[in-house]
Amino acid sequence: MHVNRTRRARPSFPAHRERISPSALAAVVLGKNEMDVKTPAQKRRKALGILLFVAINAAVIIWTASSEYHKGGNAQNFFTLRVRWRYLIPTAACFAAAITAEISKYAVMMKKLCGEIRLKTVYEVTLLGRYFDNITPSGIGGQPFQIYYLSKNGVPSGDSAVMPIAAFINMQTAFCILAITMFSIDGSVISQPGIHVAAYIGLLLYMGLPIIIVLFTLAPVWMEKVIRWFIVLFGKMHLVKNVDSTESAAINTLKDYRSDIMAMMRVRGLAVVLLALSLVYQAGICSMPYFVIRMFGGHMSWVDATTTTLFIYAAIAFIPTPGNAGAAEGSFYLVFSMLTQGRIFWAMLVWRFFCYYIYILWGIGIYARNYLTDRRRLRQGGQASEPPQDT
Repeated sequence: MHVNRTRRARPSFPAHRERISPSALAAVVLGKNEMDVKTPAQKRRKALGILLFVAINAAVIIWTASSEYHKGGNAQNFFTLRVRWRYLIPTAACFAAAITAEISKYAVMMKKLCGEIRLKTVYEVTLLGRYFDNITPSGIGGQPFQIYYLSKNGVPSGDSAVMPIAAFINMQTAFCILAITMFSIDGSVISQPGIHVAAYIGLLLYMGLPIIIVLFTLAPVWMEKVIRWFIVLFGKMHLVKNVDSTESAAINTLKDYRSDIMAMMRVRGLAVVLLALSLVYQAGICSMPYFVIRMFGGHMSWVDATTTTLFIYAAIAFIPTPGNAGAAEGSFYLVFSMLTQGRIFWAMLVWRFFCYYIYILWGIGIYARNYLTDRRRLRQGGQASEPPQDT
């Protein structure tokens, strides 16, 4: 892969080879065209999906609040609580450190691969990627959208594809490193065997994609045989319509990813920087419950709170709801269980805001700002920029 370190004028990065995107690859596997116009039925299903997403979150908040009210606590009157507001500062600082580290990953990759940094692009691709992660089941929408967004903003297609994938792999790897370390140090903080089993299964899921990428990088011939075997199997199950074209598209795409990832790994120090930034992100996100607990008068060591948080995150990894809605709030009762009754609801609401709702609000804000900017340009006789599209 050609790495151009020369600063270039906007709006376009240098040209790069084209390849099929993950969303297009999925369309090939399912026998669909990703450029197909949505039918009225598809639009209705999408609208129902959005309503279901809103309903799940509303139901979770109502259920959590109701359970607290029935216990006779002070949840229904927030203003009667004695809240240690000073702990809101480190809570917000953990979030700021996490999102800054994630934005920095894209800035570093763009600088190393393309020779320049576009702050608006790296800012929006990061925040909108998190937005799509949190509104799509199992968080599957983030990476395809980021690939699309980078490509539409002039980033070479090869770099557009490899940057979100590299960021995701490093994020999963960092979580596994942090989780295994804390489980080894303080695994006894969780006494329920069921949570241990679910967490270990979730940890295997977290490790799955990095392991596949490493295997394909180190043993491409063997992995190609495995992929072909699965595609033929899916063809016999009538899940794949055109086995030959699907096999060719899948293998060629994975070869491109392998060459791009290998090229990225050859950039001196890049892998270490990306992993370090991912560790900062995970440490920041997993430290927030500790400060929220202290904010509402609870007492728990940082090690215990962080380890419990990692156990819960790993245990709910396979929950298919957007943002793990429902499972996250229910499971995190274990993290906040040392708080007095009536405070748990408010503690979870503050925690959930910083790790979930803030991304949705931020994403909506970016869309609204871009929409208003384009309307203003049109009124002034200019040309509107193409806004990010829901993939």
